[in-house]
Amino acid sequence: MGTKGWIDVSDEGVISLKPLEKGIFLQPNTIYYMGASSSPDMMIVSAVGDTHIEYYRYPYETPLRMERDIAEDLITRGCRRWMENHKDILTTPGYEGFARMYASFRDMLDGKESDCLVHVDDYRRVSVEVAIDKDAPDYAAADDSFPSKSVKVDYWRELEQYGSVGGRNPPGAMDTPVHQLNQRLMRYIVSTTKGELKELKNDKRFKVICEVKT
Repeated sequence: MGTKGWIDVSDEGVISLKPLEKGIFLQPNTIYYMGASSSPDMMIVSAVGDTHIEYYRYPYETPLRMERDIAEDLITRGCRRWMENHKDILTTPGYEGFARMYASFRDMLDGKESDCLVHVDDYRRVSVEVAIDKDAPDYAAADDSFPSKSVKVDYWRELEQYGSVGGRNPPGAMDTPVHQLNQRLMRYIVSTTKGELKELKNDKRFKVICEVKT
């Protein structure tokens, strides 16, 4: 017999966990909120066993353990509070992720499994140096707001969708003040998550040069 997370595993398969006695359904690789305060803390549960759970909190580097019955109580309270705090924005454009999380919590509070699974590594922080790709356009296509002319693209603002952004001089322009640099010459330092970094690498307007140690 071996172990998988906190669950004992035999040659015949995983030994069933004891039935949930109260509170929310707990499962691995899932986001929850924990705590009875008005602003509960986000956590990611990585393993669930009969007596304990394993989980991560920001910055999601070190696994923590908690007794399962205590975790069920704190997580039930935290998720209910999160749902109460966000119930009025679920149909707001741009908040589709909140609606999916709300539905996930609702299902698990009903004792059901959720299919909203995550990888904890996607939530770990990383900083990268980024440049504008040589084929990225200087101007966006005209739209209803500017029907007669194109609009110059602000790539600093475009990068902010992936995280916090800073700038620095590229090689060969070390004596030029950053604010005087053409945005195509600037090197951008983006502090993001590993999950958002995957999206940034797929954005053809940008080129990720290297990871930056902070």
